[in-house]
Amino acid sequence: MVNHSWNTPFVLLAMAFLLLLTACSGRHQQVIRDVSVRLYVAGNEPFTRLMAEFADGKTMEISPQSPDYQKLWSLQTRTIRIIEAQLISQNDQRMLLIREFEMEGVK
Repeated sequence: MVNHSWNTPFVLLAMAFLLLLTACSGRHQQVIRDVSVRLYVAGNEPFTRLMAEFADGKTMEISPQSPDYQKLWSLQTRTIRIIEAQLISQNDQRMLLIREFEMEGVK
């Protein structure tokens, strides 16, 4: 009979390491709901970016990967209510990926 008691600590250590690695590698994405922002364009042609300005004056670029990005672009200078969005990292920068929105004051 072979004694495999040395394998137990090794297997437990390997499992703990894999669990820690898996937990750390997941990207936590913050969800934003029910907030109003003003849309505007920043930068100079051809390097313009669509931005969102929050009520506290903070700004954030809107990701071109937003499903209705072209519609959002056409609403520049308007205020929208974000129904659901996520903060994402894109090109080493935090951006707002707007999934659902409505015009402010329009139901």
